[in-house]
Amino acid sequence: MPTKTGFLAQLRRFLLAGGLVAAIDTGCFMLLVQLGMPVIAGNALGMLLGFMLGLYLHHRYTFQVEGLPTWPIALRYLTAFGFNLGLGTLTMQLLTQLALPPLPAKLLTMGVVTLSNFLLGRYIVFKSIHRPHLSKYD
Repeated sequence: MPTKTGFLAQLRRFLLAGGLVAAIDTGCFMLLVQLGMPVIAGNALGMLLGFMLGLYLHHRYTFQVEGLPTWPIALRYLTAFGFNLGLGTLTMQLLTQLALPPLPAKLLTMGVVTLSNFLLGRYIVFKSIHRPHLSKYD
């Protein structure tokens, strides 16, 4: 039977928590763009808002770590966020230059960033805690 630290269990929790973060990110993005903010700036601010919620949810729910995030975890998460902010911004820029409307471009960008964020979270940010033991499901 898979453990709660197994790849698929963590991926399911990541997608659930990430869904909430994505809804807040996208809602903020759409509101800011509707109010006249440039698409790239709205994307960055939506991602920033999602950062704080994402750190807490992925720490406590996805990777099931007790307590508040420690400074080393927060710094690794911030580094991963910075990477993903750049990746998301470049992806959004590319897609909008290809004449994709803002919302579809945002949704595709979020897919790219989601995959990157999960892999960075599992193998770098929460590295020391996501595999307390090895099983055939990890």
